[in-house]
Amino acid sequence: MKLFSPWIFVGLVIMNIALLAVIWLGRPAGRPPHGQPFGMGHEGPRLQDYLESKLNFDEKQKQAYETLIHEHRRQIDSLHLAIQEAKKDLYSQGLSQNDSIISQKQNQIANLIAKQEQINFDHFRKVRDKVCNPQQQQELDTMIGEVLEQVSRPPR
Repeated sequence: MKLFSPWIFVGLVIMNIALLAVIWLGRPAGRPPHGQPFGMGHEGPRLQDYLESKLNFDEKQKQAYETLIHEHRRQIDSLHLAIQEAKKDLYSQGLSQNDSIISQKQNQIANLIAKQEQINFDHFRKVRDKVCNPQQQQELDTMIGEVLEQVSRPPR
């Protein structure tokens, strides 16, 4: 048993160094993050590419979709900043705030999030109504639940 102890120790040290390297340097290239298939990381397909491919958009449809995406991102980005500011405001006053003020600030955040969901819904409705032909509309109707489930998944 004494002969194997130094080798076991060396092996454990090497495995620990390798584990720390993976943690510090990130996940190995070419492996998409689990549960984040659409645009959540730099790897993997973007939602735009996925929908264009699945719905078989032609070039004119891709351009129209791109325009809708830029409009959607502009709206969502400004709303995201408003949500972040409202959250900062909620927590910046400390945890000993009056319950009615806390509730008011939480309602403000909830309203902003509801507005964000409405913007997302409206975006997909515009894609369906303005970009898709009738066959693509049916395909989008069938796959939208799966797409939104994937996009809405929290990062792991």
